[in-house]
Amino acid sequence: MLHVIYWYVFLILLLVFIMMLLYNYYPSDEGRPKKISLKKLNKPQAVCIIASNGSSAQTVSKCKTYYPDFDVIVAGYKKNDFLEAWANAYSRNKSKYNIFMFLDRNLVPNKSPKLNYDGILNSDLAYSLNYSTIFGKFRYDKKNVDKQATDKIRDLYGGSDLQHIADFDSNQMVEASHKSFFIANSKITEEVLKLQKPYKKRKQEKTALDYIILEKTVGLVLKKHAKTTISLVSKFEL
Repeated sequence: MLHVIYWYVFLILLLVFIMMLLYNYYPSDEGRPKKISLKKLNKPQAVCIIASNGSSAQTVSKCKTYYPDFDVIVAGYKKNDFLEAWANAYSRNKSKYNIFMFLDRNLVPNKSPKLNYDGILNSDLAYSLNYSTIFGKFRYDKKNVDKQATDKIRDLYGGSDLQHIADFDSNQMVEASHKSFFIANSKITEEVLKLQKPYKKRKQEKTALDYIILEKTVGLVLKKHAKTTISLVSKFEL
């Protein structure tokens, strides 16, 4: 008989223990704090796409060191057109990844950043190499070419999905991105890579001025589609 009583007591204590566990993890809504799972909401599948027309061994090595969560792809290009190389590499790999980093082989990482992957995936965050500049001020070949650049921007993007760039006040400040570097999710990446469309449609080669323009237009697209753009200037050799 005593054995049976002990058995019932054990069962009651076990039931109480289980109820306490359930209460701890599934509390009522009466002000008790809920436990937060440490598991990430989203799993990043990240890739670093390096545009290269020569040796990129150093940049590849540093990306693998400082961005260990990222696969690395080298996209070759001709005629100095890294934007086209990025667009082509993205098109081939967009189904495999959900976070993309784009850089030229001459940009070499030197520190590891703390990236917020959930923020990137939710379009809350993008990353770039920010510097502040007046949108309509350009120097090229030791000359001021403000009107030439402004006319080109309006010609390229007026009447397109990027009309907001053509309409941007040339006297306003903009956060441009050095060498057009950025990290973003696929949705924002596709918006940035629309900058390539008019060049591809017209089979138009880019000049040095086009790449100065591109640093500013990349900044504008990131500002429009990401809630916050964070600079990684301190994490690169510039």
